[in-house]
Amino acid sequence: MDSDDIKLIEDKLYLIESNLRALREYLDERIEEVEGLEDEIMAIVRKQK
Repeated sequence: MDSDDIKLIEDKLYLIESNLRALREYLDERIEEVEGLEDEIMAIVRKQK
């Protein structure tokens, strides 16, 4: 491998890392949203008792 190949690999690894960070952030936001919906459902269920 020459230095161009190494640089190309490093760039692609950086893109993978960046995409994984973005995916994690997206999933964290969706988890918060789901937890909020669960709380709303539980409040409705408790109110019915």
